[in-house]
Amino acid sequence: YVNPAREAAKCAPWSEVYGFYTGDDGGASVPMDLEIVDMDYRPESHAGGNTMHGVARVSHFYPAGRAFTAMFTGGERAGACAAPDTTALGACANPLSNLLQNNAGGRFRISTHVVVPPAAATGAALARSPEISTPAIIPVQLPSTAGDAARFQVLAFDYDDDALTFRMGTADEYGGITRSTSSVTPFATDATTGRLVLQDGPYACEPDNQVFLAVGRCPNDRGTTPPPGNLAASFTNPEVPGMVEWAPWVDDDGDPRTPVVALAPGLYNFVVVVTDGNGATAQADFLVYLYLAPVHFCSGDCARAEGTRLPAAAGMPTFADPDGVYGRQQAAPVFNQRCAICGAGAAENAGRAAQWCTPGANLGGACAAVAELSPIVGEAGVMVGAVPPSACRRNNAPVFVSDGTVGGVVDTPGVEDWVTSTTLRTYAKASMRGYYGRTLEFYVTAQDDDDCTEVSVDAVRLPVSATTRAGLDAELVLTSYEGYGGGGRGGKTRRRFSWPPPPGSDPITGDDALDDRPALSEVCFFASDKYEVTSAPYYCVALLLSKMPTPEDQVIARFDCKLALLWSPLTGRFAFDDGTTKYYTTCAYDDFTWHHALVAIDGAGVGTLIVDGAAQALDTALNPADL
Repeated sequence: YVNPAREAAKCAPWSEVYGFYTGDDGGASVPMDLEIVDMDYRPESHAGGNTMHGVARVSHFYPAGRAFTAMFTGGERAGACAAPDTTALGACANPLSNLLQNNAGGRFRISTHVVVPPAAATGAALARSPEISTPAIIPVQLPSTAGDAARFQVLAFDYDDDALTFRMGTADEYGGITRSTSSVTPFATDATTGRLVLQDGPYACEPDNQVFLAVGRCPNDRGTTPPPGNLAASFTNPEVPGMVEWAPWVDDDGDPRTPVVALAPGLYNFVVVVTDGNGATAQADFLVYLYLAPVHFCSGDCARAEGTRLPAAAGMPTFADPDGVYGRQQAAPVFNQRCAICGAGAAENAGRAAQWCTPGANLGGACAAVAELSPIVGEAGVMVGAVPPSACRRNNAPVFVSDGTVGGVVDTPGVEDWVTSTTLRTYAKASMRGYYGRTLEFYVTAQDDDDCTEVSVDAVRLPVSATTRAGLDAELVLTSYEGYGGGGRGGKTRRRFSWPPPPGSDPITGDDALDDRPALSEVCFFASDKYEVTSAPYYCVALLLSKMPTPEDQVIARFDCKLALLWSPLTGRFAFDDGTTKYYTTCAYDDFTWHHALVAIDGAGVGTLIVDGAAQALDTALNPADL
């Protein structure tokens, strides 16, 4: 039953209570079958893991010349510590609980505002709504200085290249609904009107409730609020689009002379809306896990576990590692290191090394026990061995790095600009150029120099796939992890991004007109060690596609009137031309990339073509038309 005006005596609009609502006059509901395309399953249940990524594709025809707001509404959100504990360490007593600090038990409201041009404009380019992307859960560390803001980016992209504006969600967009006066069972027929109504259960209001009569909302409705704290500076940075600046502090006594108080650790619900120049919108509903201080791990000189074994003693439990042990175990990438967590705090050597860290087998280094006098009440002091505070080391965030090229494929293009962005709070995207009908690919590498590492690389935004216009499946375009240990400490993680064209669109053997990938697209990544996330800003790469250039070889150098070193854009190979025959390298190389090519001639007059430091084999039988 549709109730757009929300009259006080009628049931709530079903579109605000359950299901996918198209927003047009018919009030049609569209079934949604969610396809799970990615799972972040971690046996050690914690706030940053155990999420699923699902995609539902909805097709609906709208009348021309109007604007519509389509929405999906559902519930319930996670609860809060409102019920009594049923176990010794229940939800409310557990300081590592994953329960919501705002909007607990509320409903989800995901909406998009679409603008359909008038019928007279048929044939004109249809303005597309923007797309918004964010991880389901973002770990955020409480700033070390009271009142300071934590920062993270919410990504958005517009295929029409429109300017985008960001804002926090309204009460309705956070899931607020107007409750009913009905108390019938779900989807029952009202005896008076004969219409289908929805049950509101404990949220029904008495017909004479004064608050309900005055404002049309039950006083016991599930109120929706943005996260507490100060969000006023969000989206004000002109250099970094979508930058959220959240000061997670509150004035709990109203006295400006007393210091602000930090918010409690846990999950907070955020809703962000992005709007393009035509008024079309997209919305992101996600969680932020606030934790109080940087974690610290026992130094690499301390006793560590290898493979599946645990350290000599488990460390301090945290929201991400409830067992107090940090380091990947039998999972990709495998760094084969497991360290005890020894504390938390902003200082470099905060924590309790003496309590959690055990000297290693070599009895040396930063974790070596030092003798100190330990007083015993009522007795003479005794000399004991204690691990120094310096053995408990603060966790550092991973960073993106580049190894130049790996097997002829570019590694982390434009990473220098991303590093500058993180320090100057600017925003610079790298770019990669490719051709219609050809796969565009590059590597993304992250490095963590801590003694123990658990660094991962994931995509926060992927481009659309050809023919479907749907988001790519991460498992199809991001290769499995390649982990590289750093001599027992630190490590690297590398993944390969590959964006293939549809079959039959190769410009040599097929027709590149079949390639309907957008000319301008974007892919964004983040590196994470479970505690720190590179989200201010994310590492993004603009993907630029164009038609394959005419197959004319480009002369790099001439040696006389006949001999020449060439670059062949058609084949992606270097070639040596003696005036009658072209000898192509057997290895292919990426276009739009710097390569070092030279010809060396020895005393006997024998020449060698060297590309990127490697001597090249030449193939006289290669025919470009066969590639």
